[in-house]
Amino acid sequence: MPMIGVPMVSLRSRNAVRISALTALAVVAAGLAGPAAPAEGAARLLAPPAAPSEPKHQMTTTEALTQAWRTGRAVEVVGSTTETQTVTALPTGALRLTTSLVPVRKYVGGQWKGLDASLHRNSDGTLSPAVSTSELRLSGGGPGPLAVMTSAGETLGLTLPMALPVPTVSGAGATYAAVLPGWT
Repeated sequence: MPMIGVPMVSLRSRNAVRISALTALAVVAAGLAGPAAPAEGAARLLAPPAAPSEPKHQMTTTEALTQAWRTGRAVEVVGSTTETQTVTALPTGALRLTTSLVPVRKYVGGQWKGLDASLHRNSDGTLSPAVSTSELRLSGGGPGPLAVMTSAGETLGLTLPMALPVPTVSGAGATYAAVLPGWT
């Protein structure tokens, strides 16, 4: 669940700044990412997101109920799946709706994938979560924005008044060591 008031950047130690992709995603999910003027050097981070792929044929409720009855096993009604809900056809002829208050999956490349905050390096050197509902790009080092988030056509960029070192990535976190000079 998104938490309001969670810091985007926190001092992990006196000489490192750690960015959490989950925290950034929580800010976007909470609707706090409003429009912002692009930061200097942000052009490479502000490329428009790729258009979603068109859904292929997905099992309808009737098809899923028929298959569940024939096999005696529950069958997911993929055509009714959304970012926050799934519908399952049961062998009894009933349907089960499972709902989440926040998105837990995204439709990518013709299939639903669970959200994954693990960071990967993009071709332009920035970092992004493997699967997220909104676009998030973290700095890969150098000048420019620390983070750029895009959601519902709105963009928010966060900058620091200094160039960043190349971060060390571990799972969903990126550590920018020795960001502030003179701190030991």
